[in-house]
Amino acid sequence: MRLLERALGAAAIGSAAALYLIMRRAWSVYRDELVQSTDGSCSRTVLRRLWCDSGMGGFDVSYNGMTWFFDRPLDAAAIKKTLADLVTKLPALAGRRCGGGIVLNNKGARFSSCSEHAGSARDWTGDVEPPRGAFADLPTSTRPLFARAQPLFTIRVTNFADGTSAIGIAAPHVLLDGQSYTAVVRAFASAHADGTPLPSIDFDAASVWERATAALPVAAQPTSWLPARLLDGLMAPFWEHLIQPRVDSLMPRSKLRLRREELDALKAAVLAASAHPGTISTNEVLSAALFFAAAQQPKSPFPPKQPVVVAMVVNLKGKGVFQGVGEGVVGNFSHVAEQRSAKPAAEMSLGECAALFQELGSMWRDADTAAQCVAEAAYFYRVPDLTGWWWAGGVGDMPAFFMNNQSKLVLSDLNFGAGGALLGLHPWHSHMHVHVVAAAADAVDVYVPKALLPLDAAELKRLLVTAK
Repeated sequence: MRLLERALGAAAIGSAAALYLIMRRAWSVYRDELVQSTDGSCSRTVLRRLWCDSGMGGFDVSYNGMTWFFDRPLDAAAIKKTLADLVTKLPALAGRRCGGGIVLNNKGARFSSCSEHAGSARDWTGDVEPPRGAFADLPTSTRPLFARAQPLFTIRVTNFADGTSAIGIAAPHVLLDGQSYTAVVRAFASAHADGTPLPSIDFDAASVWERATAALPVAAQPTSWLPARLLDGLMAPFWEHLIQPRVDSLMPRSKLRLRREELDALKAAVLAASAHPGTISTNEVLSAALFFAAAQQPKSPFPPKQPVVVAMVVNLKGKGVFQGVGEGVVGNFSHVAEQRSAKPAAEMSLGECAALFQELGSMWRDADTAAQCVAEAAYFYRVPDLTGWWWAGGVGDMPAFFMNNQSKLVLSDLNFGAGGALLGLHPWHSHMHVHVVAAAADAVDVYVPKALLPLDAAELKRLLVTAK
């Protein structure tokens, strides 16, 4: 009897979930359609998949999606036409994930639009981060077992009732990292706004990885007992079903805009405290100030009695074994540069925090140490890919402070035709680490997880601009 009750309960829950999905689709204000190649070409070529395309399942479900908001309407029909030209020139964007990688089958990129959305783009912009709206089409997975029909490239156009607009563009991390996403989206925007010819872009990142890392002694690297594919298989559902759908609500952020004069004042304060003044980047200043502020909070997120590992997202192209790889090659070339503090975070002065991040930045800027970092990143991906076992090298600890700086991947200057002046943007970023993006020519936006610093934007700004 109890088994029957459980079966009926499961059936009721399943029916309710199915009804919810159907109604959610019916309630959608967007009209979806697949945009295919204009010349009808359909190649079955498969761009092979490597371990660097997985990231323990995280890259499979993470879509790099950004939204731009403008003060005038966008021409949805013209943007759809440019999208057709784009997937004709770059057929990987109209493909799908398969077991071996990306299949160029011309299933189509997904385009959606709404001609008169309630409210205004101005409701979603400003110095305080709003709840994230559905202005970018972000599927939760590209993996065939769970989502066979998910596209690899989506564009969504929203025209608001007051004459403002938004455009969201998304692609999965399995296909593009942040730098590669920038190259593709900038090419699309230029083609649409100015008629600039679309460039040739190489999506065959697996071949690039294999050529660049062929000389590395992968077989000599230590491996653990853990099979790489087993780890990938266990982690991917965890990301897809538990983390990714809930990350927006479980990991809220504060957003603050720092203008040039505020950045200069913060930089002066950090340099004054540093034992190694020299040169210091804006990224290192923000990292040091935020790290110091978090460590001084009554409920610090860092271990009280032991050193911590800090990490910074880096791109491997142009460094070490990837020295000759430029923007014309896209794919996943992201990794992290890591540094361990000399003592617990709570015991560090602002100057010591600055020195920690200066060391991390210098390590990446120096050709020799950068080449070593790139080799370690390559081992991280290629050892599992070639041996089938998890790599046993590297720092090993989870970073306690994670910085993603995209202020040099400027996307705030893009123009999508008739949209007019930019009102603001929602950048692609993880909700689990600090993220810095270019907001305008004289400012940066900083997104800080509440779990790291449980402060609102005003408190956070006060804390930073008065750093001592």
